[in-house]
Amino acid sequence: LLLPSPGTPPDGCYSIRILAVGEADQGLRAEDEESVAGADCVCGAALTRPVHIVRLPRRSGPVDFVDRTSTKRCS
Repeated sequence: LLLPSPGTPPDGCYSIRILAVGEADQGLRAEDEESVAGADCVCGAALTRPVHIVRLPRRSGPVDFVDRTSTKRCS
């Protein structure tokens, strides 16, 4: 299982998703995108822990996460 998580963000508008998974030198490379609220968004003050779980066949070796960040537009 791959399970990226940004921890506990400061509001309820955060999300995360895995964009791609591929072979790397000695393991896997996983690209994930964390989405944060733009200045025009109204977000709840709830504490959340966004995750995205992807099930893959068992493999040995490390997983290299490449993190990207995008900003949501709410208007």
